[in-house]
Amino acid sequence: DTSVAASTSPSESPELTRTDTGEVLPPQIPRESPLSSLLDPSGGYGWMVARDEVPLVKLMLARPDVSKLVPPDVNFAWGTRTEFVGGLEVERLYLVKKQVELEGKFLTDAKPSFDQFRKPIVSFQLTREGGRKFARLTGANINKALAIVLDGRVESAPEIQSRIQDRGQITMGGTATYEDANDL
Repeated sequence: DTSVAASTSPSESPELTRTDTGEVLPPQIPRESPLSSLLDPSGGYGWMVARDEVPLVKLMLARPDVSKLVPPDVNFAWGTRTEFVGGLEVERLYLVKKQVELEGKFLTDAKPSFDQFRKPIVSFQLTREGGRKFARLTGANINKALAIVLDGRVESAPEIQSRIQDRGQITMGGTATYEDANDL
């Protein structure tokens, strides 16, 4: 949990909390762990953030005292889609490695389609060199998520089921549509 020192003054509304840098936290945000109180880890890999709380989370992530707690080899990246979970509009937030493991230049073909459950997928093919790199990457990370990042946002973060060489399928997951698969 990331803690942020907070204080209020008698002249301020008792329902609001002002942090040491002057930001005002809504009354439902606890002083002790304001950032982690906004992140719901129940969404699989990454966190779900209520859409109306995204601006506040972005402000908190930009704070120097929070930034210094993030390891230097990773950064936060938002998902590309808004989803509805239990009637709540949410966006996904991921912690991804800064080092790109495999670039798009190794991709030779990608086609959208549907799996047996009519969920969108993308079938892809890599160059020989890309296949070798991807086999090492996926073999070392089975049962972990692989973030597919486009323009700094996570398009998909499927779990690696097995070692993949030069061809495979990406399960789009969540509320992804065929158009999302086509865009990927």
